[in-house]
Formats: sequence, structure tokens, C-alpha cells
Amino acid sequence: MKFPSRIGLILVIITFALAGEVEYSQTLEKMAGWGNLQAGPNAVGFRLSTVYDQSRIFHSNQEFRGLSPGAETARHIRLYLWYPAQATGGRTLRLRDYVRMAAEDFDLIPPGASPAEKDLILPVPMAKGLSEEKRLGLLARRTAAVENSSPLAGKFPLVIIGQGLFYESPLSLFSLAEYLTSQGYVVATCPLVGTYSRLVYRNVIDLETQVRDMEYVMAQARALPFVDKERMGVVGYDLGGMAGLLLAMRNPWVKAMVSLDTGILYPTSFGLPAGSPSYREARFVIPWLMMTQDRFVPKKPRSDKDTSLFDRKTAGDSYLYLCRTENHGDFTTYAALGMENAVPGYWGPIKGNPRLLHDTICRLTWRFFEGYLRNDAAALEELRRDPGQAGLGEVIASAKFKPEATAPVFQDDCLQDIIRRGTAAALPGIRRVMETEKSRVAFDEGVLNWLGYHFLYWWGREEEARDVFRFMTELFPVSANAFDSLGEACFVLGDKAAALENYRRSLELNPESANAKEMIKRLEAKD
Repeated sequence: MKFPSRIGLILVIITFALAGEVEYSQTLEKMAGWGNLQAGPNAVGFRLSTVYDQSRIFHSNQEFRGLSPGAETARHIRLYLWYPAQATGGRTLRLRDYVRMAAEDFDLIPPGASPAEKDLILPVPMAKGLSEEKRLGLLARRTAAVENSSPLAGKFPLVIIGQGLFYESPLSLFSLAEYLTSQGYVVATCPLVGTYSRLVYRNVIDLETQVRDMEYVMAQARALPFVDKERMGVVGYDLGGMAGLLLAMRNPWVKAMVSLDTGILYPTSFGLPAGSPSYREARFVIPWLMMTQDRFVPKKPRSDKDTSLFDRKTAGDSYLYLCRTENHGDFTTYAALGMENAVPGYWGPIKGNPRLLHDTICRLTWRFFEGYLRNDAAALEELRRDPGQAGLGEVIASAKFKPEATAPVFQDDCLQDIIRRGTAAALPGIRRVMETEKSRVAFDEGVLNWLGYHFLYWWGREEEARDVFRFMTELFPVSANAFDSLGEACFVLGDKAAALENYRRSLELNPESANAKEMIKRLEAKD
């Protein structure tokens, strides 16, 4: 074998070093926020862009954006996007880049500014939780993200992340985003910002704003050519978990959800998320993984009137992991950065093994999405193992798995099917479901009645109105109103005998019905 000359060898080394800069940084230099996590097979691309929701107005510090103070603009949303990328090209981000973006998120520095590290505005957890020496060392550390690198060919599942109170910037969960991306996911999120200002209140208005921001991010991400629109999951931390729950309840695109230390198991003192008009537990039908502090779940069962959401949920597989920690911040990237000091309002004294817990949370999240967005049976088996047997006993106190019992059939979906395909095509299938599992469908008489009258008078579908009202009488056989409506449809269609029969039945059920009496009198007089 012929060996290259010394100069040739140097050139070969330089060539490989340049071509493999990303791989080198990820293998030989420990990445910030990753702990002992092992990267997946994909390089991590990253883009930050500002998108504008023209349907909403937001007041911000306009002097940073070249506008007059107090000017009204469309709500601007800073969209953080991680995606599987080609291994070469682009600039590898360091932790200080994420910190700078966090300062930009809330207009603490102008966009594009590059202050020296000593002048960089640090988030409170980093400023108070770490020594100066450790902070400076962390800021210089590489991350997995390569800015503006070219995306890989193909389509990848999408994960939307919702941020939490006091952890509003995506800096708080960037390592989870990078890790999922390395495993072949596109991850998108945005900062948590209030409806009218940076300040976020724990009320219905600001929670709805976060949901709408997440929906806007989701719409932007789903339009990308490398996103698989049919496979989408949500991760929500703290308030972002409440927003993620509402997103899952009202959006059929969401196929699986992970909640990180979110107050959704039991009612909260401030009434969220149940106080939202979008909160409909019957619509929470997707697989769900909840990871929270062990102390938040009582050792003894609560009363039947105060059961947990985990207990009540019957549609979609559900997992509840109770973690050995009393620090809310241990569910964020900060746990992996090696916090040393207690920080009031964020966490108390450091206990247990926060770094190992963070690694475990990231891995369980990945395996959950592998199981439900990629149909990986081995991942599901791993999730259902006892934590002690799986080697997680140091950070996971217990885990519960509850398989799906019944999947409901929704009234709104049935109504849409009737409207779209017509009563002749839709009603037989609905009747078959109700004959075998009546509890799966819950129809509201008033809603069906409203649909019937739309068919009868406003949409020109009179015969279908009669079908709907007849269906009503089957579901509500002792409802005087159902027979009254069916009688009216028959009368409009000219079937006087059927109209009279149904009005008489309505009067039997409600002898005080003035309308039934009047219509019977009119029909009998004409006979």
C-alpha cells in the first residue's frame, strides 16, 4: 500500500475535518443540553423566521422594528423550526445563539444584534442558577443545530411544541427539539406571548391566544414540502400543555400528545383548561403520554366526583409517568445544563438526578411518537415496561398504561356526513353503529331538530328533513317535539295522513301542546 506524502496527509485531514464539521462537533464535543442522549441518524437543520397572522393585532416595542411607537401591526410570530438536514453546509449554532434569540423574542435586544457574551441578556434560570464561570462555558458550547442547512429529501412527522409560563422562549426546550429532529422529526414552535403584551395571564383569553399561535405555526409547518401532513404530534409543557390539549381536542390532524408537568389531571384553582369553550373531553381521543411530578398525584384514590383526566379518558391509549422530582424546571432543557443554585419562582434546591430525568423525558417522548406516529411495535412495548425493570427507577417512581376502551362517534361528524352525503347514504351506517354500541354516539335532540329545519325550509331538502325528524323519533320516542317536527315535515310534503298521525302522537305525549291541537284541527277539518 502506498502512503501519501506528509503534505498530502495534512490535506486529507483538513478535507475530512471540513467535510465532517457537524459530525465532529456532535461526537467529540459534548453538545449543550443533551446530557447522555445519543443522537439519531439525522443531522439537525434549523431556521428562525418571523411570520405574521394578519387576522390578529399585537402591540409590541415598535422602535425595534422600524415603526412608530404605539403603531398597530399584525401579530408577529417567531417560528422556530428544526428539521432533518444534510450533514454539510451552514453554521453550527452555539448555546449563546439560542440565548440571543430568546432575548430577541421579547424585544430585549434588536433582531440581529450580536452583543458580547458579557453583555448578553441571560434568562433568569441561567443567570441565577449557574456560576459565572459555568455560564460562560455553556454559552460557548455547540448545539446540534446547523443554521439554514438544506433539508433531507422525503417527508417527516411533525411535532408542535407549546411553551410554559416563565419558560416562554423555545430556549427552554431546544434540546428536546434537537433530539427529536435527529430521530427524523420536524419540530416547530414559537415563544409564548400574551394577547396584548408580553405578559401572559392564566385566563381563557391568553390560553386561546397560545392555541391560535400554535395553530398558526402548525399551518406554516404543514405547508413545507418535507413535512408529512398525516403524522403530527404535540408536546406541551406547563401552560403549553393546556394549549396542546385544546389543540388536540379541536384539531383532527393531531394524532398523539405528550404533556410535560401540565396541570390537566385535576381541576386548577384558576379554572383552566376546562374553562375554555374548546374544552371537550369527549374529543380527547388520541394516544396520550403524561409525565409529571410524583407529588401531584395522590397516593389514595380521590372520590368519584374528582377523578383525574387519566381515569376519565377512554378513547386512545394513555400513559402516566410519575417522576421523582419536586422541581417544575426539571422538565426543561435547564435540567440538562447542570443548574447549581435554587432559583425562587423556578425551582428549589437541586435534588435527585435532573440530567438523567431530562434524558429519560426526551427518550420517552421519542419512543411514544415512534409508536403512534410510525407504528413501531417495539417502541410501544418499551413504553409499557415497568420503570424499575427498564432501568428508570432512579427518576421514574411509577408508570401506568391504560389501553383504549371505546372510541366515540361524534355527533358533529355524523351531522357533517348527513349533510355531505345525504340521509339515504349516511343514516343506515349511523343506525348500525347505534344498534351495536349505542353509547358511542350521543345525539342532542335540539341539534338534530335544527338540522331538520335547515333541510325543511332553508336548504330545499324537504324529504331529507322528514328522514332526520323520523330518526329523531327513534332516538327520542317520548319526545312530543320530535313527533311535532316530523308531523310538520310530512305536512309540507303533502302527506296529510302521516302528518295527522304524528301530530296525534305528539299530543298524546304532551296534552298541553297548542301547536299539535291546532294542526290536528286543521288536518281533520280538511278531511
